[in-house]
Amino acid sequence: MMGARTVKFGLTLPQFGASWSEVEEIALLADEVGWDSVWVADHFLGVGSDDPLEAWTEMSAVAAITRRVELGFLVLCNSYRPPALLAKMATTLDAVSRGRLILGYGAGWFVQEYEAYYRVENARCLPRPTRKPHPPILIGGAGEKVLLGLVARYADIWNNPGAFHREIGSKLEVLRGHCQRVGRNFDEIEISQQTVGAIGLSRDEARRRTEEVHQEIGFLTGAPELCPTGTPEEIISRLRESVRRGISSFIISFGRHAGAESPRLFAREVIPAFR
Repeated sequence: MMGARTVKFGLTLPQFGASWSEVEEIALLADEVGWDSVWVADHFLGVGSDDPLEAWTEMSAVAAITRRVELGFLVLCNSYRPPALLAKMATTLDAVSRGRLILGYGAGWFVQEYEAYYRVENARCLPRPTRKPHPPILIGGAGEKVLLGLVARYADIWNNPGAFHREIGSKLEVLRGHCQRVGRNFDEIEISQQTVGAIGLSRDEARRRTEEVHQEIGFLTGAPELCPTGTPEEIISRLRESVRRGISSFIISFGRHAGAESPRLFAREVIPAFR
């Protein structure tokens, strides 16, 4: 288990089939009530659902209307944009947001979205990032041989996909081994968990919302017994168990069209227990 750290909470923004008014409401709420970060996915097509708002455009608009929350991508696909273009986009968004960018990066997987080869020669990238030496780099994914090796070399944050929540202990041991091989301090890496959330003040309400979110985005529930779902007391207990297993931040989705009630209630009833 990692040393004691402040536990962080990230909120997934509406995106798939969402309107800008939905995004705006939740982003402003997160900024107001105490969430640490907001997140979008990098897809152009829906994965069994409505098509999404484009990630970078959506987050650029969110950067302009918020002041405090960090802005993260879970995760940018490395082959969708030429790397020099992505670097330029990142430094610009970092400047617009006054240093709140988290540059989440991954290999991608959705075959229908794939295209393109590219090359880079003598590309400048100005202005320089606000945070030094660069915005935090998040790498998301669970591949043990290659991806976690890249995390050990390059990442400030590793995000474990929701499907592998239960395997967090074994994944961390693999990551620790990679860190030892490359001479990296394992404790420098923030351990982030993608997950689903559902909250209700009564057991019946909490159960109903849990069933709804599991039905809608069940692919994120690799460990239903660890997901932050239930009453506030149940959620706090589950989160503490995940923290005990080595997780130091959570990126939570309450459903594709959850509205403001659940994030507001979570911020009021759960987050203060970890401050």
